[in-house]
Amino acid sequence: MHVNEGSTLSAIRVNLKTIEEVRILIKLGKINVGSMIHPVKPYHLPIRINKCLKCLRHDHATKSCSRPRLCRRCAEEHSLEHGCPNHEKRINCGGDHISGHSVCPVVQEKRHALVEQSMRQRSELLIQTERQQHQYHCQGSDYSALLNDNQSYSSTVTPHQTAESS
Repeated sequence: MHVNEGSTLSAIRVNLKTIEEVRILIKLGKINVGSMIHPVKPYHLPIRINKCLKCLRHDHATKSCSRPRLCRRCAEEHSLEHGCPNHEKRINCGGDHISGHSVCPVVQEKRHALVEQSMRQRSELLIQTERQQHQYHCQGSDYSALLNDNQSYSSTVTPHQTAESS
């Protein structure tokens, strides 16, 4: 699919009303938009790991940090105006890589824990959404006491119609 000036659109966002519609679309694996067929796959936001730019730890954000500012190179507290003459050292693992780098075992451990937490939350959300949708799933026959003998239930009744006018 192309947008302005011939650039290609790599993703299309689709909002669906029910979890069942989501399952069907994912199972089909494609969607027809206009005259083009596009592959379908669920989108999950990338996992972001907090990193304090002040103390260089990964368990909080910078603005909530009460620790002293540390050097990104040696993880020590000193003036940062004239560079750092010390050897590289990371506060989280002691490794010789840039603080917060993906090779850091602490970052890998945090990422793994966040992925697990995210998967658990997605599952819980799907279960909760499905329960809520089933809670309100009903048939016209469920309300037979509300219908008199001359009325019949129609599933095509819109909010502005009554069973009699359809």
